[in-house]
Amino acid sequence: MQDRVISSTNNPVVKTLADLQSTDGRRRQGMFLVEGRRAIDGFIVNGWTPIGTLLGLANARPDNWPEAESYRLSEPVWRKISRAATPSEYGALFSLPPSIDPDEALAEEPSLALVGVSDPGNLGTLMRSALAFSWRQLLLIGGVDPFAPKVIAASAGALPALRIRRCPLNYDPQILAAQGQLLALVPRGGSAPAQVKLGSLPILAVGSEAHGLPAAWLECASSKVTLPMAPGVESLNAAMAASIACWALSPAVDHQSPKD
Repeated sequence: MQDRVISSTNNPVVKTLADLQSTDGRRRQGMFLVEGRRAIDGFIVNGWTPIGTLLGLANARPDNWPEAESYRLSEPVWRKISRAATPSEYGALFSLPPSIDPDEALAEEPSLALVGVSDPGNLGTLMRSALAFSWRQLLLIGGVDPFAPKVIAASAGALPALRIRRCPLNYDPQILAAQGQLLALVPRGGSAPAQVKLGSLPILAVGSEAHGLPAAWLECASSKVTLPMAPGVESLNAAMAASIACWALSPAVDHQSPKD
């Protein structure tokens, strides 16, 4: 398949690609852009198939990339479509995954529910922690778009390996409480992770940095979890606290023997 060369920033294809920088643009186009060979390889290894590939004029096409419509882009075009300060000039386009019915039953595995998490860096960090500590089902209730470039970069390859379900901010937490053991991470007043007896389907709920969990989520939780900290420490940020809680509560982690 011959690559199509695009050197002008006025090309209509460039307008389409630049539109992918915004959440609304990704929804309009039904796709998202992943930049960088390592990040792209992570999606491919996890079963995602690109619908298009983008390369710099001098970049060699990686052998492991499947056949897809391919474009060669000039440096000015890369600067137009990329959020990176220095584009790698390796890109791939993937279709947005189909929506999952928020009321659909959860898979039988630990779940991390993030309520109103709006910072891309925090979400990407939590994706990494969720994957590392086997909370592979990620429920996003409102918050930032998981397919935003900053989130993809911050997730460091974790995003394509997770089962992601997006729900509106007014999602009823009773739906989750009826399916598993809903745990609420709170800065104070809860039980230490070591004191929590996990059920067969734990669901750890984490609120936003600014507002924490809404009252409805706290009311539906079977247990509230608080990380023990040294006296005088107010709290940790959402991503750090939730990462530690994911480790401490993970039924799949041997907390005594770190992996070599």
